Amino acid sequence: MLPNFLIIGAQRSGTTTLWIACDRHPNIYMSPTRETAFFCNDGLYNRGITFYETTFFHEWSGQRAVGEKTPEYLLYPGTAARIRRLLPDARMVVTVRSPAERAHSNWRHNLMFGWESLPFREALDAEPDRIAANKNAIGRFGYLARGKYRRQLDQYYYEFDREQVHILLFDDLIADQAAALAMMYRFLGVEPVEGVTIHEGQAPITRIEVEGTGSNVTIRFKGRTIRQPSEQLRAFAEQYNKTLETLKPLSKEEAIEINRTMFFDDIDALSECAKRNLGPWLGKS
Repeated sequence: MLPNFLIIGAQRSGTTTLWIACDRHPNIYMSPTRETAFFCNDGLYNRGITFYETTFFHEWSGQRAVGEKTPEYLLYPGTAARIRRLLPDARMVVTVRSPAERAHSNWRHNLMFGWESLPFREALDAEPDRIAANKNAIGRFGYLARGKYRRQLDQYYYEFDREQVHILLFDDLIADQAAALAMMYRFLGVEPVEGVTIHEGQAPITRIEVEGTGSNVTIRFKGRTIRQPSEQLRAFAEQYNKTLETLKPLSKEEAIEINRTMFFDDIDALSECAKRNLGPWLGKS
């Protein structure tokens, strides 16, 4: 059995919550692989539709809705055309949040895993140079690129009827999760169920512990112990801890300022196509 819906993004906007909500529904089958990446990974895609079906959906047992979640599908151009070629009748679920808040959550996630050491605003400024130096860097450091939702949705509106795309707001998941999930369930053609609520908090970010001096330095981070680390790793640890010391929640005022200066036109266009008032993202009522 092939999927009849895909949760395509956006990253750091509640896609894991949607995956859990679908996986817990008795009439929905979700691929156990949280992110198959089939349609945006050339190596996987070139293995063909039979590989996709037998690898990710072989345990289907008659559920009406069948799906998977890969937030990268929204980001990478050409993905929608691949999906339409193989799954022309599939439905797309998209969840979006304030672009500034999404970017900050993305940055915080990278910081937590040791992939980022720049302060938030410096990371935003560095994005164009990072991507210019390595186009694949958009996957990890596309803080701004991933927040241009309307621009990314264009490929799906070109390939699919708009009725096949359901836009869900992260704000709705926070304000009334049950109602937001009920709308998604109906879009997928299954009845809403009660008692499916997911409350996810942000995981804490821990310091990189540096012990000793000279040639006897030991670094401990996320359960790993590294003895006699390289100068590069020691420098990274120092910068990482320095950034962590200044870590603070993104204020509402800063989020609005970033949205106004970096995302205004895209938010305005998204508001029109989603038929939702996104004024609060811009500080408007």
